[in-house]
Amino acid sequence: MDSRIFKPLKLEDKNPALLFAGGTDLYRKGADVFFHSFVNLKKEIPELKAIVIGASSPGNFEKLLKERGISKTDLEFFNRVPYTKMPLLLNRASVILVPSFHETFGSIAAEAMACGKAVVASDSTALPEVVGNAGVLAKTGSVKDFAEKTKRLLENKALRKKIGKKARERVLENFTAEKTVNGYLKLFRSLK
Repeated sequence: MDSRIFKPLKLEDKNPALLFAGGTDLYRKGADVFFHSFVNLKKEIPELKAIVIGASSPGNFEKLLKERGISKTDLEFFNRVPYTKMPLLLNRASVILVPSFHETFGSIAAEAMACGKAVVASDSTALPEVVGNAGVLAKTGSVKDFAEKTKRLLENKALRKKIGKKARERVLENFTAEKTVNGYLKLFRSLK
């Protein structure tokens, strides 16, 4: 990951926003956990918005959103986003949710962290290794846990900033392109 592209940007905070990357069809990405968490939080934080990457519409969640009285203006959908545009969307969000049931690495978590954003991620597979102590882990599949931990971050800007700063530092220490290449070179040299 290129930490020169994925970096904090100074954007004006308008409304709090959650970001989810994974579309609306993939169970593995936890779309159901994201949408149910969002609608639950929206009751308590009416100005909350959502940014969804990987879909052009709510898909299977349209009925849920209508039943809860959530307007289409409260959600933005981006089917495909060029790599160089991702940092802008990540920086627009207050909190990034990564409710995946399975990740081999968790690129979106690392990219969000590189942007200095607070991440709430599932406590499964590779995500705890990526997030470490520089983010918040929630019980995999638990809408209640994701919503509670996200609400705490949304209500505490100082905590979000503190976690975001720590997240950026963690990425620079562990996940930059240079660190990855050097790690592979070290591995290959050890195999001689």
